[in-house]
Amino acid sequence: MMRRPNVVILIIDTLREDYSQGLERLGDLGFVRYENAIAPPAPWTLPSHVSMITGQYPSQHQIHEAYNVGLEELVNISREGMQRLGYGVLGELRDYGYETYVISANPFVSQDFGFKAMNNMLIPGRLYSLFHFRLYNVLVHEYGRDSIRTFLGLLNRDNVRDALVKIGHSLRYYIDVFLNGLKLLDLTMEKGSRTMVKILNGLKLSEPFFMVVNMMEAHSPYFPNDLNDKLYNSAIADWILGRGVSDGYLRELRFRYGIHARYAVDRAVEIVRALSRYLDNTLFIVTSDHGGELLGDGASVTGTS
Repeated sequence: MMRRPNVVILIIDTLREDYSQGLERLGDLGFVRYENAIAPPAPWTLPSHVSMITGQYPSQHQIHEAYNVGLEELVNISREGMQRLGYGVLGELRDYGYETYVISANPFVSQDFGFKAMNNMLIPGRLYSLFHFRLYNVLVHEYGRDSIRTFLGLLNRDNVRDALVKIGHSLRYYIDVFLNGLKLLDLTMEKGSRTMVKILNGLKLSEPFFMVVNMMEAHSPYFPNDLNDKLYNSAIADWILGRGVSDGYLRELRFRYGIHARYAVDRAVEIVRALSRYLDNTLFIVTSDHGGELLGDGASVTGTS
């Protein structure tokens, strides 16, 4: 009986094709580069991922932004829409006997928005260990991201060690933010992919499996002094509306994007290698959800590797 192939879709969020140098290393593992591939039919994460998972255009699946639609409503639209569509290929392959995974550093690609898998992992950008990731899951799923309730809850379980570790991680993060402000540390580079590599190296996967991985290293923020993207979003809005953006800012933005893109490609290759033990029986797709950021250079969304 023929073995059913595993399927992995690795999405390097916001990676432009003209900044994807380094992915050619995957040729050593048997990957083929398709020159005529194009990014999904939407310029941002949520509708493009839904299109990849359902095979429908945004005009068909209707999961996209619209006038007067806020984030909370969009969450419901996405979750209900994905349920209506049977969760796309995630649901189809699950019904066909596949173990399904969504491992994502992007909150839009998560169970909250209807990307429902048998195994869902939403990975924040700043983690220090897999143990930290386990504590993060306790924080999110049991205590609604309330750090004080998490700490008290761990104490009530007589779990003093985990409570102290939680305090240690919180203090370390605040120290990192302080050092970032002094330009002694850059918090914009690592956005979860190193944790993904550690998780994938340790996973014992039941075959066949279908896995969606979203990594955010090529995505903003790009500037250490703009962790919340306020200055970046303002500059992009000014550029779109024709109000003008300084040439110096645009040069620095292109430079910073290039650094992040190269870092993202390096981490993507590591993620592929972490799953290399399954490559002989896996359809492995490496792509992007849209062609990249507006950098004031007139580049079009031409596709991904």
